[in-house]
Amino acid sequence: MKHLIYIFILLFFIQSNGQNTSETSFLRLDLLILEKTTKDTLVASIVELYSGEQRIETDLSDLVGKSILIVNSKDIIDNKILLKIYGRKCKPFETELI
Repeated sequence: MKHLIYIFILLFFIQSNGQNTSETSFLRLDLLILEKTTKDTLVASIVELYSGEQRIETDLSDLVGKSILIVNSKDIIDNKILLKIYGRKCKPFETELI
């Protein structure tokens, strides 16, 4: 019975410590990569995400042309990201997002 009190104190500490929120937040980018003229999905396209001069995330699109990027908000500099997409037999596509 004496050890039960210590177990309750330990469980309370674990529960209260688990409720602390972290300062970091994550952004999720869901991309569907299409070819410009035919509107067909591009398979196995390389997606790169830059902020400042540093590449912060890369991905390869799947068989349906979808790409999912999860980015830590601390990695984004000046609230700007540069998205570069390289498709097979296509010109590279670049766009800047704020």
